[in-house]
Amino acid sequence: PIYSTTLLVEEHMLFISGCTYLITCWYTRFEVGKRLAGFWILSVILGGFAAIFAYVLTLLKGREGLMVGNEVYPHQKAYLGTDRSPGIFIIEGAITVFVCAIGWFVIVDFPAKAGKFLAPEEKKFMIDRINNDRGDAEEDQVNARRILHHLKDWRLYFWSFNLMASTLPGYAYSYFLPVILKQGMGYSTAQSQLLSAPPYVLAAIMTFTSGWLGDRYHIRGPLIAVHQLLTAVGMLITAYGGSNAARYFGAFLGIGFLQYCIPGVITFQASKSSF
Repeated sequence: PIYSTTLLVEEHMLFISGCTYLITCWYTRFEVGKRLAGFWILSVILGGFAAIFAYVLTLLKGREGLMVGNEVYPHQKAYLGTDRSPGIFIIEGAITVFVCAIGWFVIVDFPAKAGKFLAPEEKKFMIDRINNDRGDAEEDQVNARRILHHLKDWRLYFWSFNLMASTLPGYAYSYFLPVILKQGMGYSTAQSQLLSAPPYVLAAIMTFTSGWLGDRYHIRGPLIAVHQLLTAVGMLITAYGGSNAARYFGAFLGIGFLQYCIPGVITFQASKSSF
């Protein structure tokens, strides 16, 4: 379990960081916010409805041997409604591999290397446009000296900590909200998985709205601070609310305002030279 979890986390971080970096290389500083938000919304929506998809798959109840396997951990049992290791990991993993295979053929390289995607005049236009905005359309040569130079920059660790602080609550809600709804609030397995999805609809709306506002009015830091503050308030209400309604409202507040923090922090870092 430790090795598989480590591999999943590494894959997720490499995928997210690679895709977001590529997006920032194609757009000017105040065009990238809403585009990163739009990209992140895909993850928000899919993550929100993963519990419903998992529940649908558990209805297979052993058909074709999909539900046969080793026992799962207690929090997984509460999430899945079964004490056996289900084949949903195989199904969801296969979907992921299939989508990634498509991405190999459709993802476009950096503007300076997009000769197969852009005509020469279009390529020049894109490079000039990025250089006029921030002067870095052509990628730097990677070598040990340049890597060490950036590793000595304290801001790198500040942004890393800020991104980690924005990411951890997302995983907490993603993995444990169904458990909280079932074990903490008394809902059934089906109800807890169905109730896990609606907060992510609000999260998708707030993520894109704030991404658009940041680009439109050239603001980053205040938006991130408001979202992080409301996320903290939501998590406290989820944990210590006096009723199920209050705790579920806390989940709406926490998840709804959390999800913008990740693309927001990445956007702020990518456009930091303008502040």
